[in-house]
Amino acid sequence: HKSTNGPLKCCSFTALRILISTILFLDVAILFGYGTYENYYGIDYDDSYIPGNEILLLAIGLVFGLTVASRKRGLVTSGVLFNFWLLLAVCGFPEFRYKLSSYMNMEDENEKDFDFLRFYLFMVYYPLVLIQLFTSCFADTPKYNITFNWFTGMAIKGHRRPLEPEDLWDLNERDTSKHLLEKFQKNWDEHLLKSRKFESIEDNPRP
Repeated sequence: HKSTNGPLKCCSFTALRILISTILFLDVAILFGYGTYENYYGIDYDDSYIPGNEILLLAIGLVFGLTVASRKRGLVTSGVLFNFWLLLAVCGFPEFRYKLSSYMNMEDENEKDFDFLRFYLFMVYYPLVLIQLFTSCFADTPKYNITFNWFTGMAIKGHRRPLEPEDLWDLNERDTSKHLLEKFQKNWDEHLLKSRKFESIEDNPRP
C-alpha cells in the first residue's frame, strides 16, 4: 500500500523507530552470536533459547524493513508494528522482572555464575522495546506544510533530470479533478437553477 503522502521527515517518529530497530537488531544479533558460541564450545548446554533468538532476530530485521518502507511510502502509522511491539513488551516483562530480581538479589558467592553479558544485553533490549511501543502510539506528520520543504527533493531531482509521472506523488482523493469536478458541477447546477428562477421572475413580473 502506498500513501498519498510524500516521504516522511528525517526527524520524525518513524526515523526514531528505524534507529531503535537498528540498535535492537544489533543487540539481538550479539545475543544470538553469544549463545551460538557458548553452545558450539560446550560452555552452555542449554540451547533452547537459540531458536527463539534466531526468530526474534529475523522478526526485528523484518520490522526494520517494514519501518523503512513505511517512511518511504509516507505511511504515518502502522497497526501491525504497534501490535508487534506490544506483544514483545508483554511477553518480555516476566523475563525482565526475573533478570532484574536475580541481579538485585545476587549474592557474592553466586556472582561468578551470573551471566552478566546476557543481563546487560536484555537490559538494553527491553527498554528499547518499550520505547518502540511508546513511539508507535503516535502518528507521524507528512511533509506538507507552509515551508514547502516537501518540494525540495522533487526540485533537486528535476534539476538533475526531466521528471517522470512516477516521480510525482498521488494527490489526495479530495484534491483530484474527478472529485473537484463533481463538487463544482453540483454547485454550478444549483447556481444555474437559482439564476433561471430569478430570470423567470424578472421576465414574468406579477401584475
